[in-house]
Amino acid sequence: MSHFTTVRLELKNRAVLKATLEQLGFTVALDAAVRGYKGETTRADLVVRRPGGYDIGFRRVGDHLEMVADFWGVGSSAERLLAPIRQRYARNVLIETAAAQGFTVESEQVGEAGEVRVVIARWA
Repeated sequence: MSHFTTVRLELKNRAVLKATLEQLGFTVALDAAVRGYKGETTRADLVVRRPGGYDIGFRRVGDHLEMVADFWGVGSSAERLLAPIRQRYARNVLIETAAAQGFTVESEQVGEAGEVRVVIARWA
């Protein structure tokens, strides 16, 4: 019996997600099997290998990405896993979009509550 659960994400850029995962210290495999309960697997575009054989995968479905994992074995909820990924992803998309429009990062600060403040500027 499969224990894999999928979670629809509002993340769309696979390259930014891969960079985000690597910045957070994860090792990312491309187009690989996501391992779950009793050796069951499912395919994903990006796979974060985890100790114990319970991986986390991300795959494209239409215009968005979804996360797939056997959360019984991962030992954490999807929301708990996604919180730092979403925050770093949003930061990375902001910086990439700003750079494409000629902006540069002036400063970046993380507040006591974990919020990120990025100041960008463009010189004419």
